[in-house]
Amino acid sequence: MHFPCLIDIEKEFKSELYKRNYKFFQEKGINPSLYFYLFPNGWGNTTLYTTVIIDDYSSYCGVFFNSKLAYIIKDPNEIFYEDLYKHKMKCASQSEIYKERR
Repeated sequence: MHFPCLIDIEKEFKSELYKRNYKFFQEKGINPSLYFYLFPNGWGNTTLYTTVIIDDYSSYCGVFFNSKLAYIIKDPNEIFYEDLYKHKMKCASQSEIYKERR
C-alpha cells in the first residue's frame, strides 16, 4: 500500500495558496496548524487515497486525490464538511457544489 507524501502535499497546497491570494499570505503567513484528513477514496478503489487539508486561518481547503491537487475551495459550505465526514469528497468536476450556499 502506498500512502501519499503529506510533506509534498502540504508544500503544493501552500504554494497554490500564495498564488491565489499572495497579498494576504505575504502579510499574515499561512497558519502552521493545518488540519490533514487522509482516507481511502469513496469510488470503490481502496488503493487510492483522498487527502483534505484545512487552513482555518484563511478558510481555504484543498482536496488531493493521491498526491495530485484536485481543487481548492475558499469558505466551503456545509456540504463540503458533510462529505468530509462521510469520506466521500466530490471529484474536481463536481466541486462547485461546495461553493454554493444553502
